[in-house]
Amino acid sequence: MSTASATGRWRKMSRFLVANEFGTQRWSLRVDEGIPMQVIARAVAEKRPDMLVLGTHGRSGLLRALIGSVTEEVLRSVNVDVLVVPPPPREVRPPKLDTAATFEA
Repeated sequence: MSTASATGRWRKMSRFLVANEFGTQRWSLRVDEGIPMQVIARAVAEKRPDMLVLGTHGRSGLLRALIGSVTEEVLRSVNVDVLVVPPPPREVRPPKLDTAATFEA
């Protein structure tokens, strides 16, 4: 991850926290590079947070079995409360109707 990329992500997350009224709360934001579980475990050991908040992609089934789940590994490995935030639900759209279809009475 480039420095510019990390800085951009930090700014985006900071804006989100402030926009959602977390600006006055005690929180810290960290952007690191490396193997996810190792980076998370190191950050938890260094910071000793009251709670760790993780986003998840919400994968399940075969895809999750093939690529694993960082969130699942974190839940089993760290000794801190973890809040897992799933992605927002996808918009469900009704199927498009064939306008050329005819109906008989």
